[in-house]
Amino acid sequence: MDERFSIRSATEEDAGKLAALRLNYMHSLFEGYLPDSYLNRINAESASRQVSAWLNNKDCHIGILESSNQFEGYVVCAPDRELDGWGLILESGAQSNVTREQKQELTQWALKNLQSLGMNRVHTWLLQDNLRARFMFESFGFKAQREMKLESHADYTMTFRRYVFDKDKRKPVF
Repeated sequence: MDERFSIRSATEEDAGKLAALRLNYMHSLFEGYLPDSYLNRINAESASRQVSAWLNNKDCHIGILESSNQFEGYVVCAPDRELDGWGLILESGAQSNVTREQKQELTQWALKNLQSLGMNRVHTWLLQDNLRARFMFESFGFKAQREMKLESHADYTMTFRRYVFDKDKRKPVF
């Protein structure tokens, strides 16, 4: 990937490209975990619905990683509705050619947006079996928690582990 990139806030005009990126990412994330019959339900229409929901939610902040006018990655964050004073990274995804450093910049973009709203504690839920993502977030200053949640899709139950970043308790690595 071209080393020249930028991260900016998403606009309504980005909906189509963002939905296509999300669709590609979701398929690559869950391929091998979910049966093809379920993966086929994750289609352009479902990706568009989710992107529209994010864009229409005034609390959501969507960052887009762009390189050469191509969408290469995204991050979606918002205040957590259940934990007062906490931010939540709802989803983060990228093309396979995006570097670790660029993913770190996306994560930093989300943390800065949430910290500007007074949220120094941020959490996210990562697929327990996705060791790359878990190790990557740990290297970004997130700490694994014991909390886990189960999500059932089709005939498969996936386990997600909670990861927390607390600006007041650690010095970020970026």
